Amino acid sequence: MEPFITSTVYFLPEDYGILKSRVQELQEKVKELGRDQAEANMQPTENMGHDDAVQEVVNNDRNVTLAQLKRLEALLRNAQIIEKKDTGGKIKVGSTVTFSNGLKIRVGSFESMENRKPVDVTYVSPLGKSLLGKEIGDEIKIKGEDIEITSIE
Repeated sequence: MEPFITSTVYFLPEDYGILKSRVQELQEKVKELGRDQAEANMQPTENMGHDDAVQEVVNNDRNVTLAQLKRLEALLRNAQIIEKKDTGGKIKVGSTVTFSNGLKIRVGSFESMENRKPVDVTYVSPLGKSLLGKEIGDEIKIKGEDIEITSIE
């Protein structure tokens, strides 16, 4: 499991909105699982004093959901929204980059919250880091191929 986030992480507005929604969904799910857990714990066990399977499943589901919630809450606490602005000709978080081979990539948030076209790469990924600050005409190596940046939006 990755460590909890303790420093600022950058999100595009659309990813921040999805992050907030997911946190709210998980908070509701934890409440529901808490009710399910209370119900399961009230049921008689049928296997000689051991927890029954229903209790174990509910407890495991709740623990997994709580871990997901804590991780996303840490992201939310440390999130800073990055508005798309004029890039000044340089690649920044939120830039969509087109390459000479036709590939299009968007340098996205700390964590991409959904699948998009063009493909998102997070700004903390090796590719994302290598793109930040680059300009039209610069070349980078992707899968062993040197390709030129032809546009930045």
